Amino acid sequence: MLSRVSLAARAAPLSAARPPLPFPSRSHGFCLLPSRQLHALCDSHKRLGPPLHRAKSQKRFNSSGSTSSRSSDLDLPLGVVIGIGLLETGIWLHLWITTVAENRVSELRTELDDVRSKLRDNIRDVNSKIWKESHELRSDLADNVRSVRSELAKIGRQVHEHYLEFIPIQHRVRSVRLSPGDDTETEVRLAGLQREVQAVKWAQVEVPALKQQLAEVPALKHQVVALQARLDKLEKQKMERRRKKEEMANRRLV
Repeated sequence: MLSRVSLAARAAPLSAARPPLPFPSRSHGFCLLPSRQLHALCDSHKRLGPPLHRAKSQKRFNSSGSTSSRSSDLDLPLGVVIGIGLLETGIWLHLWITTVAENRVSELRTELDDVRSKLRDNIRDVNSKIWKESHELRSDLADNVRSVRSELAKIGRQVHEHYLEFIPIQHRVRSVRLSPGDDTETEVRLAGLQREVQAVKWAQVEVPALKQQLAEVPALKHQVVALQARLDKLEKQKMERRRKKEEMANRRLV
């Protein structure tokens, strides 16, 4: 292929004005041409026209008699000239398509890298938000647990205070029982303490019953309302019967 191209270059003196095509090396495959070199190749190809036209112009130039000893080299077959032109055009098209494809692949790789970076950033943001929300939830849960524990501790202190208030009463009752019963003041104190103890016991026993009765109050209210509605209905029926009896009596009198 290189020998044919060099032969065409020697046979066509006008082709010296056209820049040579950059053939790729066999070890590296087809080379990637920059955009400026591709534009230069396109412009030169447009100016010089197709290879067949150049071959015809070369034949006309040679037939005029201005050339000397190289006229025998210009007598190439038309198929060879067309083949050389098609070969050059094919090489140029192949290089152009390869360059465009490589540029597109590089653009797609750049877009893929951008998408991957954005995806990594989004994943990092989501993970940070999840960690922040979980940390806030854990802190809120810890605060709630601390508040519940403080309330339980407060209730325990109140129960302990009530128990401490009840202990002196027990000691006083025991001291009064151990003291002689001849003293009137002691008997009065003992009676008062007994009443207090009885009140405490009554409160311990009666308070749950009272709470249960209070819980039953709404149901009793509903029952009272139903009974009142029933009484109103019976009263209306009674008045209706009395009215009918009066009407019947009036009819008999008439």
